[in-house]
Amino acid sequence: MLEPDGSSLLFCRGVFPKTGSHFSERRSASDYAIGKAASRRYVPGMPVVDLFDLPAKGVLIGLDPGTKTLGVAATDPSRILASPVETIPKLKLAPSLERLFAIYDERQGVGLVVGLPLNADGSQGPRVQSVRTLVSNLLKQRDIPVAYEDERYSTVSADEIVRELSFTEQRRSDRIDAMAAAMILRTALKRLEARP
Repeated sequence: MLEPDGSSLLFCRGVFPKTGSHFSERRSASDYAIGKAASRRYVPGMPVVDLFDLPAKGVLIGLDPGTKTLGVAATDPSRILASPVETIPKLKLAPSLERLFAIYDERQGVGLVVGLPLNADGSQGPRVQSVRTLVSNLLKQRDIPVAYEDERYSTVSADEIVRELSFTEQRRSDRIDAMAAAMILRTALKRLEARP
């Protein structure tokens, strides 16, 4: 199969061993890197599910990966609300992921929705590759269903909301990524509701 630009289109399908959730993913041949760029590019075989393939019930955890922090949010079990939970400092990856997994377990999460920072025109830039690498490292430690959600304007919208709440500059910076993660989850919930 070919993309509109003429590049090859590949599909990956499978099942998570622990949860039994199905995953399918559409990949462009350009997502596979060779040579020096391979460590910075998308990792083939990484199990990422479509948003609609996440378990139908239970708590979803939202993640807004920033350069210095990980914003975390969660839905309630009935998936009516999406609320900010915590902003995890990303000084070293292992302790950051440990804290993320602790939140996932405390809230009895059934899936992770990760914000994908596409460019304004929908293209993928270096930040997208950074998020895909983070998810790849996350999945090496834990076999959980992960879905991507477009988060182009979530941080900007979260910043506007936090400014309206009149937080101090320090408190605003502490809350913005968690608020952005909540906005990513809200977008995902709206898409899930709209599906027939």
